[in-house]
Amino acid sequence: MDDLERLALGCLLPGFDGTVAPEWVRRRVAEGLGGVVLYGRNVRTPEQVASLTAQLRADRADLVVAIDEEGGDVTRLEASTGSSYPGNLALGQVDDVALTRAVAEAIAGDLRAAGIGLDLAPVADVNSNPNNPVIGVRSFGAEPELVARHVRAFVDGLQSRGVAACAKHFPGHGDTAVDSHESLPTVTDAASAVAALVPFRAAIAARVQAIMTAHILVPADDLPATLSRRILTGLLRQDLGFTGCIITDGMDMGAISRTVGTEEGTVLALAAGADAICTGGWFADESVVDRLQRAIVRAVHDGRLSEARLREAARRTRELVPRGAPAPPPTDRGVGLSAARRAVHAEGNVRIGLAPVVVELSPAPLQAAGAVPWGLGDLLAQRDPAVTVLRVSDPSVDVHEIVRQSLRRPLVIVVRDLHRHPWAALATEAILDRRSDAVIVEMGTPVSRPAAAAAYVTTYGAGRVNGMAAVELLTGASTEQPHGETDALGRLATRELLALMHAEDVRAVQVVGQSLDRIAEAVERIADRVRAGGRLHYFGAGTSGRLAALDAHECPATFGLGDDVVIAHVAGEGAAEDDSELGRADAVQAGLRPVDAVVGVSASGQTPYVLAAMDQARRDGALSVALVSVPGSELARAADVAIEVATGPEVVAGSTRLKAGTAQKTVLNMLSTGVFARLGHVYRGRMVDVVPQNEKLRRRARAMIADLTGAAPAAVERALEEAEGSAKLAILMLQAGLSAEAARMALTRMGGDLAMALEDLER
Repeated sequence: MDDLERLALGCLLPGFDGTVAPEWVRRRVAEGLGGVVLYGRNVRTPEQVASLTAQLRADRADLVVAIDEEGGDVTRLEASTGSSYPGNLALGQVDDVALTRAVAEAIAGDLRAAGIGLDLAPVADVNSNPNNPVIGVRSFGAEPELVARHVRAFVDGLQSRGVAACAKHFPGHGDTAVDSHESLPTVTDAASAVAALVPFRAAIAARVQAIMTAHILVPADDLPATLSRRILTGLLRQDLGFTGCIITDGMDMGAISRTVGTEEGTVLALAAGADAICTGGWFADESVVDRLQRAIVRAVHDGRLSEARLREAARRTRELVPRGAPAPPPTDRGVGLSAARRAVHAEGNVRIGLAPVVVELSPAPLQAAGAVPWGLGDLLAQRDPAVTVLRVSDPSVDVHEIVRQSLRRPLVIVVRDLHRHPWAALATEAILDRRSDAVIVEMGTPVSRPAAAAAYVTTYGAGRVNGMAAVELLTGASTEQPHGETDALGRLATRELLALMHAEDVRAVQVVGQSLDRIAEAVERIADRVRAGGRLHYFGAGTSGRLAALDAHECPATFGLGDDVVIAHVAGEGAAEDDSELGRADAVQAGLRPVDAVVGVSASGQTPYVLAAMDQARRDGALSVALVSVPGSELARAADVAIEVATGPEVVAGSTRLKAGTAQKTVLNMLSTGVFARLGHVYRGRMVDVVPQNEKLRRRARAMIADLTGAAPAAVERALEEAEGSAKLAILMLQAGLSAEAARMALTRMGGDLAMALEDLER
C-alpha cells in the first residue's frame, strides 16, 4: 500500500457487523484505517465492548473508536435496554448546567470503561421546528442560548473525563421537517440559520475536539453543508475559528447516497474541508471502505483533491485520540435517574391504581435511534404483575377493544411525538371520549396536549430512566417505592447491610450537589430578607419537621441570634401532618410578613400541613422555598424557589429518615450556614457569634480570639469580659485597639459584619 492509499484510509471511520472485529477490519486497522464507529449491533455487554475495543487497539493504539452515545433516545451501549441517562430535551427542561455536566461525565465514564475515546455527541441543534422528525428530544430545546449553555456543559463533562466530544450537526439541523437519513432537508429561514450557530460557537469556546456536519441545504448555497467549502472552510474554519476535526454525518445516509452518491460525496466533503468520513450506519462491509479509498486516491490523481488537503484531514483524524487523560472516577449511575426525575412533569391527578391497562401507541422508531426499547408497560409490570400492556403500531387502532379491556381498570395511554402522528392523535382523542380519566404520558416533544386530557405527564424523552421517573409519578412517591436491591435485606451480613446504607447516603449527598444552583438562590434571597429585618420560618412534619426544628434550635447558639430569627413550626405526631387547617393556622399565628422567608420541608412534597402553611405564606407575601425529595411535587411547583433533591427509593421503603433525611439535613445546614455567613456571622471560618453558654463553648471562644488576634491569654480574658462574652466584639477590640463601646459602634455601622468593620477601620 502506497502513502496516498494510506492517507485515504486514514480519513475513514466505517462501521462493521458483529460483536467481535472481523478479519477485514483488523487488517485495515493495521494498514492505517482512521478509526471505526460502533453501533448497537456491535454491543452485547459492557465487558464485551471493552474486549472488542482492546482487540482493535491491539493492532494500533492510536485508532479512533467512536460511538453515538447521546443519552435518552439515542444510545448504543444500552440499545437493548434503553438508556440510563435522560436525553438532551429533559436536561434542557431542568436547565441546570451542573446537572448536564454531571450526566456527560457519567456517560464519559461508561465510554472510558468500554475503551471508547470519541462520543459523537452532544447534539447542538436548536430544535426550532416542532415537526422535525430527526432531532426533537435530542436537542436541548428551542432557545439558542439555552442550547448553547448546555452544549458547553456537555462538552466540558465529556472532555474533562478524557473522552473527545463532537458537537453536531453543523450548521444546524433543528429547523428542518425532513429526515436526512431518507432525503435532503432544506433550511429556508435565514434568521433561523444564524441562530442555529450560537450553540456551535459555545462548543468551540469550550474547545470541543470535533464537529459533525449536517446533510442539509442552507440559504444561499446549492450544495449540502457537508459538501460545501463555503460552509466548512469559510464559515466553520475561518469565521468561527474552529481548528479541530470536522467529521461528516453518515455518508451512506439518503441525503448523500441518493443524491450525489457516497463515493462522490466523500471526495466533495474532503475537498470542502471535512477531515473524517463516517459510514456504516447502513452499509458496513469492506467493499464500502475499498470504494471510498479508491475514490479518494483517484480524486487526488485527477487534481480534484489536493494531497496537502488529504494529508491535513488524515492528521486531524489521527489527533482525535485522547492522550494522557487520567483515569476517571467511578461513574455515578444514579445521576441519570435523578435528572429524569427532575425533568418529568405532571398536570392533574396522574396517580393510578392496581392492575392498569397500558396502551403504547408506537410510531416507527427514529432512524437515528434505531429499535431501542421504550414505553412504560414493562416498567409498570415490574411493580404490578397484573398490568396489561397493549402495543399498537397500526394506524387502524381498535378503540372499542381498548376501552373494553380497560373497563373498571386504570388506563394509561403512552405516546411519542403525538403532534407528528395523526393516527395516534386521533386514537388518543377517541379513547379520551370514552375514558376521560385516562392518563396520557407523552415521551416525545410535548407540542400539543390533547384538549380532553385531565391527567397529563411529560417526560421529555423516551430513555429508560425517563420511563422510570414517569412510573414513579404514576404509582406514588419514589421514596415510597421498593429499592430494588434490598429484597434480601434481612439476609445480608451486617457489614454488607451497612455498606449498602453508606453507599445510599453517599449518593444522597451527591444528589444535593446537583441542586447547588437552587440552594444558592435560596440562600441569597433568604439573606436579603433577614438583612432587612425578616425572619426565617421552617414548616415541616415527621422526620422533615424534626430536622428543621434541629436546625432552627442550633442557630441561636451558633450564630448569636435571638430566638425569634429562625423559627421551626412542626406538625404534631400521628395525623397532624394531614391537617391542612392546622398548617394554615400555624402560619397565620406566625404573623408572616413580606420580608420573611418560609422553607417548607417535605420528602414527598405533598404533606397537607406544609402545603397549607406555604400557601398562607404566599398569600402573606413571604418568600417561599420548597425542600423536597420527589421532583414535580405540588409543593415544589408552587414555591418561589424549589430545591428538589431526588434521592429515590430508600433501603427500607418509605423510611425517609434514611437518605432523604440525610439530604434534607445537608441542605438545611447549607441554608442556615450560608445565610448567616452572608450576613457576617462567620469570620475566617470561625463561629465568631457563638454564645458561650458552657465551659466547652467558653474554651472555644477564648481559643478562637487568641488564634485570630495573637493576644495573650490575659488580654483575651480581659477583652472577653469587657465585651460581655461577645467573641466578635472582643476580636474587633483587640485587632483595632478599640474600647468595647467604640468596637460596638463600629460593628453596628457595618450591620454586625466583623470583616467589613475591620476593613472600614483600615480606610
